Amino acid sequence: MKLIQTLLAVAAPMFAGACMSDTDLVKGAEGFRACKYNDTKGIATICYGYNLQRSKAAGDLKSVGANLSTVMAGGCLSQSQCDSLLNIEMVSARNGARNVVGTTPCACANAVMVDMTYNLGSLSAFNTFTGLIKQGRWKDAAADGHTTLWCSQVGNRCSRDMNQILQC
Repeated sequence: MKLIQTLLAVAAPMFAGACMSDTDLVKGAEGFRACKYNDTKGIATICYGYNLQRSKAAGDLKSVGANLSTVMAGGCLSQSQCDSLLNIEMVSARNGARNVVGTTPCACANAVMVDMTYNLGSLSAFNTFTGLIKQGRWKDAAADGHTTLWCSQVGNRCSRDMNQILQC
């Protein structure tokens, strides 16, 4: 028992500053549903928050071996199909985040920028927040993030993301 306590005491600091990856942030916030559902805004959605009403949905679903009409009628996708859709959306979210803030020297902040972009579609309206991120002013950015309408709408997702930025 004493050996376990010693190992935990030594290992704990190594993990204290660890941050979640962008994919883990998205998965944790979006949750997983294999079958079509309506999100909090009434938008037809599937898997990890994939918006079935967007113009590219039919093509994305076809690329993973599914049919939009079937899914919209209440159909479900496999875990593998959902993972493929998530991968498509993560590429888009990573590119979108880089287009707005570039790549910061902090992996924790980069992951948050991708998570927020996945959720919002773009960070372009968050001028003060993204400006502070670009300047590496992590504490100020997290404080500003907490004041946004987005933060009041997503609750725990915002708190988790802003706390991750504070790890920078």
